[in-house]
Amino acid sequence: MVLAGLLKVADPGHFQAMLSRYGLFPAPLLPYVAPLIIGGEILLGLALLSGRQIRHCLALCEVLFYTFALAVASVLYRGLQIRCACFGVFSLKVSPWHCVICLAVAVYLSWRRTRLEVEDQLARVSR
Repeated sequence: MVLAGLLKVADPGHFQAMLSRYGLFPAPLLPYVAPLIIGGEILLGLALLSGRQIRHCLALCEVLFYTFALAVASVLYRGLQIRCACFGVFSLKVSPWHCVICLAVAVYLSWRRTRLEVEDQLARVSR
């Protein structure tokens, strides 16, 4: 997530233009939405790397990946031929695999978060 955010920071105007092609946000909001997405990705990635509040970070990552999957699904449904914007200028053409990967990551994060919660509960009971 940190890498994806940093690649977008390198050319935020390009990311904003790519985001506009999704057609999900009104044009006047794009200058505000694009930096929020970029900053959110970087901060969330750094928070995950820090290891603090990991369950909360994983939950936010889940939401982010489900949101990405829905955005890509909407592009595919509407037949738009665009790039995903995942990695800034290095982004690939949107395909169904983007949805599969985003959903797989979200499910894994959900499983991992649930496992951490169970481990915490077991640790409390064993005290």
